Amino acid sequence: MQKPYDKLKKILRATVFTVIFALLFAFLSQGFIPSGSENEDGMESRISKAYRGEPKGTIDVMFIGNSDIYRGVSPVDLYHSTGITSAIAGEPGKKFSKVNKDIKDILKYQKPKIIALETDCMFSEKNPVLSKASAAISHMDSSTHKADMSPHGRRIQNRSTDNSATFSFADKINSLFSKCSDMFNKIQHYAKHGDNALIAAVNYKYPLIKYHDNYCNLKLSNFFDPLRKYTFFNKGMAYSDKVKAYEGGKSYMKKDREIPTAIDTQTERQFKVIADTCKQNDIRLVLMTVPSANTWSSGKHKAIQDLADKYDLTYYDYNTDFPKGFNWKTDSTDGGNHLNYSGAKKVTDDIANKLTSEIGMTPSKISAKDKERWNSDYNNFHNKIASQSQKSK
Repeated sequence: MQKPYDKLKKILRATVFTVIFALLFAFLSQGFIPSGSENEDGMESRISKAYRGEPKGTIDVMFIGNSDIYRGVSPVDLYHSTGITSAIAGEPGKKFSKVNKDIKDILKYQKPKIIALETDCMFSEKNPVLSKASAAISHMDSSTHKADMSPHGRRIQNRSTDNSATFSFADKINSLFSKCSDMFNKIQHYAKHGDNALIAAVNYKYPLIKYHDNYCNLKLSNFFDPLRKYTFFNKGMAYSDKVKAYEGGKSYMKKDREIPTAIDTQTERQFKVIADTCKQNDIRLVLMTVPSANTWSSGKHKAIQDLADKYDLTYYDYNTDFPKGFNWKTDSTDGGNHLNYSGAKKVTDDIANKLTSEIGMTPSKISAKDKERWNSDYNNFHNKIASQSQKSK
C-alpha cells in the first residue's frame, strides 16, 4: 500500500515540473518571436502595444480596438500620404473595459493628439440579420473542414489502465510528454492556419506555439531586449492579402432590417471614463467603425451616433459610407468579417484625408532620423512583407 508521504512526493514533483515548464515556456516565447524584418502577420504583442516600440513622444494618432482595427488601417501608408505618425493598439476580442487602461499605458510612452476608437469592441454579439449563405464562415472553421485529420488531427489511444500500476516514473513522464506533444501539434496547426479572434489570442499570448521553428534565427539579445517584441514595420497592423468575398453588399445595413440596439449602462460608464481621460490629457477622441458585415448593423450605428452626439464627438462609420472604391467582393479576407490589405488601404486613404481636411492635422514634428526610419519602415513593409506574401502564393 502506498504511503501518504509517497503520494505527496509525486504530487510535489508534478507541481514543480509544471511550474518550471510554464516559466520556461513563457521565457522562450519572447525569444522565438520573429524580428521586424520577417514576413509575419503580427499576431502577438506588436498588434497590441506597437506604440512601445516607437521612440517616446513621436506618435500623433493612436488607433484602438479589436481585430477590426488592426486589420483595417495601415499606419505606414498613412504616414506616406500625410506625414502623420500613428500606431495601432489592437487586440483579438478586445474587451471594452480594458480600453482606458490601454490609454493610460499609451500615455507612458506616447503623447497622441488623436485617439481613434474603433467602436466594434463596445459590442459583443455578431450581426443577427445575416444569413449563413451571405455571412462569413470563420477561417478556422473552413480550414477545419478542408483539412484531413492527419497528422495534427490524429487521436492518441488511451493506454490500458489495467497495467498502469506497473509503469515506472520514467514511463509516466514519457507518456505525459507524448500527450503534451500531440496537443502542442494540434494547437500549433490551428495557430498557423486559423484567423479568428480565438486563434489570434493564442498566438498573442503564447508566440512560441506559432514560432517554435524560428530557432535558427535566435540571438541572445532576443531574450533580453524589452522593446524588441513591440517593434515591427506594420506599426500594429496585421497584413493579409487573402481574398474571400462577401456577396451581400450593403444589405446588412438596411434600415428595414434594423434591430434596436442600446449601449448598456456599464459600457456607457466606461466610455465616460475614456472620454474624461482623453480630455484631461488634451487628446481629441474620434470614433470610427471599420467595415464589418459580420458584426455591424444600422442599429449599432444609431447607438454610436447618439453617443457621439451626446459627447460632441466626430464619428466616421465606414459601413454607412464606404471609402472610395471599396468592394466587399475584393476587400475582405474572410467573407465579410475583416478587411484584407486592399480594403485596409482604402480605409487608410479615407481616414488620412479626414485627418488633414476635416480635423486639421499637419505632418508630425519628428526628427530627421525618425522621418528616415518611417520611410524605411514603409519601404520594408512593401518590399519585404507585402511582396514576399505575393511570392509565397
